[in-house]
Amino acid sequence: MALGSSSTAGAGASTLAEGYVAQFTGMLHQLPAYRSAVVWNKGVGGDTLDAELARRAQDVYALNPTVVLLQSGMNDALQHRDVATFKRNLSGFVQELKAHRIQVVLLDSQYVPSLATNSEYHRFLKAVSEVGQEQRVPVLARYKLSVRLMAQANMTPGELVAQDQLHPNDFSHWCMARALADFFKPG
Repeated sequence: MALGSSSTAGAGASTLAEGYVAQFTGMLHQLPAYRSAVVWNKGVGGDTLDAELARRAQDVYALNPTVVLLQSGMNDALQHRDVATFKRNLSGFVQELKAHRIQVVLLDSQYVPSLATNSEYHRFLKAVSEVGQEQRVPVLARYKLSVRLMAQANMTPGELVAQDQLHPNDFSHWCMARALADFFKPG
């Protein structure tokens, strides 16, 4: 199950099939152990962590997933929420999921050119990373993935985001899907 906000829902992609959850599902089905896996996309545009927590009974526990891909933090940062409260609530949610025997993969916020030097935005990125370390769950660092792509492939920030300059474009969605699929490869 993918639980998150607009980028999880597929915002920025040219079609829903180009969103990272849809592409990840296709990649996952290519792995023998996951050929019949069901992946639910529970991305809702504009969601904060509080909104994700409010809908967890119906969107998570009612479906009894084995894994939750949990993307959160972007809208909390944009709404200037308290980062300490965000981190505490995220950590509690991860603990709760683990208590329900649900594996967790955290996803931090996407790269946004206009926020690249915003210290508040970076505090939320750091909070997600710290929760991953403290709770011993993997973190797909989407922001770092984008920065690495720009450095290694000599790409510009504009080549990684959609026209709205906020959401990932098709290429970035594909990169996220590929990185997620790599978490599930055997060995």
